[in-house]
Amino acid sequence: MKIWKSWRVMFLMVLFLITTMSVSFAADCRDFCIINHTGQTITQLNVCPTSSKDWQEDILGAGVIPADEDCYVSMDLAEKGRYWDILAFLEDGSYSTYSHIDLYNIAYVTLGKNGSVSIE
Repeated sequence: MKIWKSWRVMFLMVLFLITTMSVSFAADCRDFCIINHTGQTITQLNVCPTSSKDWQEDILGAGVIPADEDCYVSMDLAEKGRYWDILAFLEDGSYSTYSHIDLYNIAYVTLGKNGSVSIE
């Protein structure tokens, strides 16, 4: 009888640890909306932590964001910092950099002309 209780307690502890770890990993994933008010189609969108200039792969993949349209993005931000920079390449070959954006506390990032940005 005591062995059964020990196993049951151990099982519940393991289950609690697994549940806690799942919640902490889920907390590192951020969903937000990029709104394109640049006046052109965004053909590529790269991000990197503000503390680095190691731009990650295009988060749009094969997609684009047409002018005055939006796109929902989900990113894994685990252990990479709170503030991020965004690099947007436009259809005419130019690009704009948007710096020091707090992706932990926002739902919408509006990219404007000449590097202007607003967040909500």
